[in-house]
Amino acid sequence: MATVLSKFAPMLCFLYSTVISSPLVSSQDKETEKFGLWVNGTVTVSDSASGDNCTTSYLAVSDKDDEEDKTGRTVKYCGKEDVSFHTSEDIVRIELRLKNPNVNTAHFSVDVKPHFLCGGVVDEEGNITSPDYPEPYGRDLLCFWRIVAPENTHIELDFSEFELSRKKRGKCLDKVTFDLQDPECGGEMHEPRKVFHSQSLLFVFQSIKNKDRAKGFVAFVSFKPNARKDSLMAKFFP
Repeated sequence: MATVLSKFAPMLCFLYSTVISSPLVSSQDKETEKFGLWVNGTVTVSDSASGDNCTTSYLAVSDKDDEEDKTGRTVKYCGKEDVSFHTSEDIVRIELRLKNPNVNTAHFSVDVKPHFLCGGVVDEEGNITSPDYPEPYGRDLLCFWRIVAPENTHIELDFSEFELSRKKRGKCLDKVTFDLQDPECGGEMHEPRKVFHSQSLLFVFQSIKNKDRAKGFVAFVSFKPNARKDSLMAKFFP
């Protein structure tokens, strides 16, 4: 979607604000892919008093839920700039503020698009990674992968990278779980190679804040043939 504004009617102060969300179903659905948002475009704001810090007139792009949100991010653009904002949230707020519309003018055009983060059904061998790997993963993420193996096979996961935020008071903040069992977190995984003697597995990743700027994980999914029952019988009953 794109939004374009230019030249405003005279008033003491001008404020334009809009909220854009990804048109996708809730990530609570355990077979749903989760998407973040990219905001790209250009902005021109004429206000020489604004300075490099964009103090008086600016276009602001934010993924904060509200003013009390301490973990969200807001970027201000002023003068003539390219806009590039990426978030793992499914909502962004775009605000244009002009100190004096009788003097200051503005024009911006932005394109807001969803981009894949994580989750969904995995029925082929390959890598599962944390969102935006190898860049640090975002906050407030809840990712569900339903891994489904072919008939007569079972699931194996090999973690070549694993780096989540540190425990706080002995508890995992950011974590992965398998079929909702005991969580794994921190900078090292117990037994990086995991074997699941089942044809289906629910792999969940959850993040809270990622203050440590941890880069996440890479796990290779493979499907291995089940041991033949007649071979086992022959082994124990020759």
